[in-house]
Amino acid sequence: MSLTRWISLSFALVLGGALAAPLTTPVLTGRIVDWPPGETGVIQLESVVQGPDNTVFATGTIDATGQFRLTLPSAEKVQPTLAPLAKWMASPSNQAQGCSAKGTVTPSQGGLRFFQLFSYRGGQRFGDVTLRSSSQRFLPAGQTEAQLTFFGWTGAAALKIEGTITCRDLISTYQGTFPAGWHLLPGQVTGRQDGQTMERVTAAALPGTLAWRQYVEFGGIGVQFDLTWSGAGALITGVTPDGPAARAGVRAGDQVVEVDGRSVSGLTLPQIMSRVAGPAGVPVTLGLRRGGQEAMLRVMVTRTLQRIP
Repeated sequence: MSLTRWISLSFALVLGGALAAPLTTPVLTGRIVDWPPGETGVIQLESVVQGPDNTVFATGTIDATGQFRLTLPSAEKVQPTLAPLAKWMASPSNQAQGCSAKGTVTPSQGGLRFFQLFSYRGGQRFGDVTLRSSSQRFLPAGQTEAQLTFFGWTGAAALKIEGTITCRDLISTYQGTFPAGWHLLPGQVTGRQDGQTMERVTAAALPGTLAWRQYVEFGGIGVQFDLTWSGAGALITGVTPDGPAARAGVRAGDQVVEVDGRSVSGLTLPQIMSRVAGPAGVPVTLGLRRGGQEAMLRVMVTRTLQRIP
């Protein structure tokens, strides 16, 4: 899920330095460090997790150097869309489907919503834009990714959060006191285990080493999985032409039921994907079921560096 500090609606945020002096309009600016040189585009603020809609809350511009500028929406526009804080630090939690939580939020009468920035080129979505320590898809312990968030409530001067939210692929421990308004919540990774990331979210200043990034990199095999598959293992829906999996004979329609000799039964898709991914140049052995056959096919695939928007 990082700049220098929390931002409220009266601040502008400029990447690469400390929080700017208060402005009359809430302008978010930054430079996407891996933006294609010479290209221009559009950046949009859209919702994440909360609500079934895919509302575009704000639209900005990206120039040929990757510099973007976007005016955050007012509290009046965001407030009606917020998810109740009372159901956030609860079980089940409204953070996402399948999440549970234990902790306290004071006051609990307000709401929150998570947001994501997406870039567009030529009218087509190019990818998400994130503020993070590095381009590694799975950040190691000690690195940080920021989550653009809006907190809203009335009455108390600040919001106090203490507790842990557990989801299928993420465990977030929150501790801090935050004012109402817009924030870039710094989630510092504390560890990873079997596809599940642990992070700590506080009100601390964001590391100065963070950068807005378009691409993430990881050691992968060049396959796509069915995100809605509910059968055994993980269903491969696509294989990158001339990629490592294709060269090893993996096909679309194969089911991954083992990774390096270990059954993936009972694992979530993010956990299975975490086992398939790994250091570039290191092989992984997949146990596949193909075409309804009972016999398992074992295929060794050497991971290569994958770069995706």
